Amino acid sequence: MLNKPPSDFSKLGKLVHNQLGELICLHSLRGDIRYVSPSSEKILGYSPSELAGRELREFIHPDDYIQLNIFTENTVSQAVPLELRVLAQWGDYVLLQTFAHSFQDESTGELMWYSSSRDISTLKKAQPELDKMMKDLGAMSAGLGRQHQQLLDFSYIISHNLRGPVSNVITLANFLQEADNEEEKSMIIESINESSRQLNSVFEELMEVLKVRNFDSLRMESIRLGPVVKAATKLFEASVHKEGGEISIDIPDHIRVRSSYEYLKSILANLFSNALKFRDTQKDKLRIDIRYSVNELGEKKLCFTDNGLGIDMKKYQDKVFKLHQTFHRHPQARGFGLFMSKNQMEAMGGEIRLHSEVGKGCTFSLIFNPVIKPFKVQMPEFF
Repeated sequence: MLNKPPSDFSKLGKLVHNQLGELICLHSLRGDIRYVSPSSEKILGYSPSELAGRELREFIHPDDYIQLNIFTENTVSQAVPLELRVLAQWGDYVLLQTFAHSFQDESTGELMWYSSSRDISTLKKAQPELDKMMKDLGAMSAGLGRQHQQLLDFSYIISHNLRGPVSNVITLANFLQEADNEEEKSMIIESINESSRQLNSVFEELMEVLKVRNFDSLRMESIRLGPVVKAATKLFEASVHKEGGEISIDIPDHIRVRSSYEYLKSILANLFSNALKFRDTQKDKLRIDIRYSVNELGEKKLCFTDNGLGIDMKKYQDKVFKLHQTFHRHPQARGFGLFMSKNQMEAMGGEIRLHSEVGKGCTFSLIFNPVIKPFKVQMPEFF
C-alpha cells in the first residue's frame, strides 16, 4: 500500500508526526516514493497521496539530478546532507535542505532511504544580505577595535612622553628658586629651555596625530596609483641617484585605489626617507622597488622594497609602528614616521605591514582593502 510506513517505521512514527516543519520521505533505491509526511502540503502544496508512488526525478530540478546518485548506493552509515530544488505544486522550485540515511525494512529486507527536509528558500535568498550585514558588522567591530587601540596609544603618548619634560620643568623650577648665583641660575634656565623645547615637540607630535585622526576632514576618492607614486618619487629621485641608487616602479596605468592623495603621498615620502637614512653602505648601491599586486585574498597592495639595513622582526615585531621606536643609530631617527604612516593608512581604512630581515632590507605593504579579521587590542605599558 502506497504512503504506508514500513513495518519497522513505528520507531520513527512519533518523530514523523511531531516534526511538522520537516518533510519526511521514504523511498526505494530507484527513487520510488513510498511514504511522505503530511507536511508536504504546507511545504510543496502536494498531498501525500499525490506524491506516493511517483519518482523523485519528476520533481527534482534537472541540474540537481547528480545529487540523486547517492540514493543508488546500498548503504551509507551517516546522514548525507543535500540541497535539492524541488518543484512545488504552484510551479516554482523550492530549495530543500535534506538529510538522507539508508535503512533496511525488517519485514521485506528491502534497502530504502529515509530523508528529512526543510525549506530554506527564504534563508537562501536572504543569505547575500546576511553576509553583507556580517561583513559590515565585522568592519565596524574591527574599526572600533582600532579606535580603541588608538585611544590607548594616545593615552600612552600623553602619560609617557609628557611625563619626562613636565617633571623636568617642575624640578628645575624648584632648583632655580634655590640657586645661589647667576651662573647656576643661567645653567638651570638653559635646562628649562631644553625641557620646554622637548615639551613643545611632544605637543606638535600630538597635534599631528590628532590631525590624522580627524576623519571629518579626510578626503577619500578613487585615485590613479601611478601618478601618486611618481609624485612622491620625484621628491627623492635626486637624493637616491646622488647615492648611486636606482628606483624601479611597476604599476599598470589603469590601477586605481580608494585613498587620500595627500596621505598616500606622505606615507611614500616617509618610506623613501627611511630607505635613504637606513641604507646599507656595505652594498654597491641602494635599490628601491615599488610594485602593485593583488594577493590571493583579493587585497590590493602596493609594496615598497629597499635593500637597506633591515629590521630584526623577531626582536621588534610589536614595536615597529610604535611612537619613538628606533632600530638603528641615526641622528635624524625619531621613531615618528612609521607611527604616522600606520595611523594614516588606518585612517583611510587600510593597513601597513612589514616584512624584513637584517641585512636584506624591508618590504612595506600598503593594503588598501584589507580582509576584515578579529582585532586584538594590545594594552600599552603605562608604567
